[in-house]
Amino acid sequence: MSRKTSCNEHKQCNKCGAELKTARITNIFGHPCSGLWQVHFDNGEVVHLESGYGARALVDAFGTLENAIGKRIQYSTDFLGVIEGFVPLDIGG
Repeated sequence: MSRKTSCNEHKQCNKCGAELKTARITNIFGHPCSGLWQVHFDNGEVVHLESGYGARALVDAFGTLENAIGKRIQYSTDFLGVIEGFVPLDIGG
């Protein structure tokens, strides 16, 4: 997962053409032994997050997974509903 820095406000990534969504994270559910976690958003969407690299990317952006709750991100998902990349819109913890 990479943070897509080329994304714009037009709901599409300039680099890859992926559809972008903007929403606030309301909860993150996961188990350390599970490969995919769930991320719940205020738009009602529930997507998957890869528990290793994906979770570390959220921690890099917000300090902790707990700090990510309540923050807005712009994100894209693949055809399985797994977050491919995101751009934090609310920075820090």
